[in-house]
Amino acid sequence: MRKLAWIAGANVALVLTVVLGSGLLGGQGVSSQGTVNFDIPLTLVPIDIDPDHDGLTNGEEYQAGTDPNNPDTDGGGENDGSEVDFGSDPLDPSDDEIEPPENLRATAGIGEVTLTFDVQPDYNHLILYHSTSLEAGYVVVDASVAPDGSHVDHGLTNDVTYYYFMMAVDGDGHVSAPSNVVSATPKEEAISPTPTLTLTPTPSPTPTPTATPMATPPPGTTRSLHWDPGWHNVSWSGGASTPAEAFACAEGSYAAAYRLVDEGWQYYFPDRPEISNMGPLDKYDAFLILVTAPVNCSMAIAP
Repeated sequence: MRKLAWIAGANVALVLTVVLGSGLLGGQGVSSQGTVNFDIPLTLVPIDIDPDHDGLTNGEEYQAGTDPNNPDTDGGGENDGSEVDFGSDPLDPSDDEIEPPENLRATAGIGEVTLTFDVQPDYNHLILYHSTSLEAGYVVVDASVAPDGSHVDHGLTNDVTYYYFMMAVDGDGHVSAPSNVVSATPKEEAISPTPTLTLTPTPSPTPTPTATPMATPPPGTTRSLHWDPGWHNVSWSGGASTPAEAFACAEGSYAAAYRLVDEGWQYYFPDRPEISNMGPLDKYDAFLILVTAPVNCSMAIAP
């Protein structure tokens, strides 16, 4: 049976039936019965649930004097339940032991969402929650996310929006308050219907004739790139190079690039090389690139 408690809230007319008997009034022999009506601001809520995911039920929040709708009542970084467990004061921010993850971001893929986040040196692992509703229904997706700044939530339903937040845990078991909440919607087609980029060679001097025809364009040949903002599906026609070298022409005008290798995604974020895992690009490697501003430049073709 669910336990209930009266907690301040909307006005509720509370009706009490008072029975007065001889035992109640110390043997005075008075016996009466009546109804007393009170207009008291009360709301009936369950005490055995934890709506703010801080490890304390509503009843325990009442006992601790903390806010049942705020996982970090004192705003110090550690969640209320963790502070109570470690004997700290959840109403004093000076004794908090851990900060929540910052800059959580979500990028949708096909049946999955890639999450990136900032980490602190004292993080031992993180706890990932997701829900298909912004306001409620969050469940633990992974209770031991590695503190390496990136995680992929697999096996999702396309065209459904998922909402995420994370909590960090240090080596002693202190648990942080939640991160910011982000959302993403996996799609069957992860990119917009943009036609495959066609690279047109710019005029170049005719190469010196040789006895054997050249199988590749001569050194110095360039091709013009014209990309509008959005996702583009591109085949790299240069030689072996790092992602940074391959996309140098679009520097400052793209946010991410992805390549499918052995049924898994490699990714490259120009502003976060420490969490990127894309290897060198070979000729004819296909990749996706998210362009953030118009790109018009010429890129050299490797011999």
